[in-house]
Amino acid sequence: EIESFVTGVLTEGSAASQNTPGDWSGSVSYISPKKGYWIIVTNSDSLCLENASPTESDIVYSLHSGANLISFPSSLSVNVSDALPDEIESFVTGVLTEGSAASQDDLGDWSGSLSAFSGGKGYWVITTEGIIFSFNLTRLAE
Repeated sequence: EIESFVTGVLTEGSAASQNTPGDWSGSVSYISPKKGYWIIVTNSDSLCLENASPTESDIVYSLHSGANLISFPSSLSVNVSDALPDEIESFVTGVLTEGSAASQDDLGDWSGSLSAFSGGKGYWVITTEGIIFSFNLTRLAE
């Protein structure tokens, strides 16, 4: 049902647009569990992916230096500082999502309107160098 309201799908480095219902053009042809997506719609609606499996909670992300648009592998929430493993946290300078963001200062303290990663959202994670990690989900909360 939502397909009639969707005009575009964006992810890091690629996009697709719907010219008429069912007629898509662009470079996004499937949804990857490691990427974050922005869905552009003309009306408010809910999105439910059909024939999809939940993402494994221990999914491994490989990020490059700069801005990376990624998913979050839980339907629950966890604080930004708790979610990022200590060994990579110093390489993450900022996290942005729709309507909120957080940045890390030189002392490793996080500030901003984004306090937690939450399920169902995509996140721009900005790094100073390439990192490989899995989210720490031991402190998940609803």
